[in-house]
Order: sequence, then structure tokens, then C-alpha cells
Amino acid sequence: MTEREKMVSGELYDPTDKELEQLRLNARKLARKYNLTDEDQQEEQASVLPILISPV
Repeated sequence: MTEREKMVSGELYDPTDKELEQLRLNARKLARKYNLTDEDQQEEQASVLPILISPV
């Protein structure tokens, strides 16, 4: 079982796992990109948000 599978199932997991670190980095980048958009950039927001909130 991978560390990600353990995390999702609520078991103890290693948060320093490389896969989890990469997922966190990607999430931070997407959140930053979304937060830097202006209210009138709805197309940009609409392209980022589904990726950010989708389960991996």
C-alpha cells in the first residue's frame, strides 16, 4: 500500500513521501495561480479550479 493510499484511508503514513511532497507542491502552485487571478479572469479561474479540487 502506498503512503498516499494510507493517507486517504485514514491510516498512519509518512508525510515526507516523495509522491505526497510533489502533490503538495502542485497544489500550492495551483492555489497561488488561482489566487493571483482577478475577478474578471473567470476563464483562467475556471481552468485552474477543477484541477485544484479534483481528487488525485
